[in-house]
Amino acid sequence: MFDTFLPPAAGEELKQAAEALTDNKVKYVMNSHWHEDHVYGNQAFEDAVFIGTEKLCSGFWEKHSIDVEKDLEGFTGYLNSQKELLAAELLSQTKAAQSV
Repeated sequence: MFDTFLPPAAGEELKQAAEALTDNKVKYVMNSHWHEDHVYGNQAFEDAVFIGTEKLCSGFWEKHSIDVEKDLEGFTGYLNSQKELLAAELLSQTKAAQSV
């Protein structure tokens, strides 16, 4: 297998298609470079051997070890905003149901 797409679900679809086509399990995954759209599907290939360069590995971890904290902060903010929207919607629906 060469590159595994983005998101992980696409990697799973790719794996299933390759295994159905060849009637064999995917044994090897080669990643061309560390960009998300080339490696995030790797999660679907947990039994495979991964092949890549040192530059690929170092580039991936440099980029993503920094972004993980930033992404977590952003995701937490997003979840909090969704919580507020849902609470407001629930309150609105409750008031509407009580007035019927």
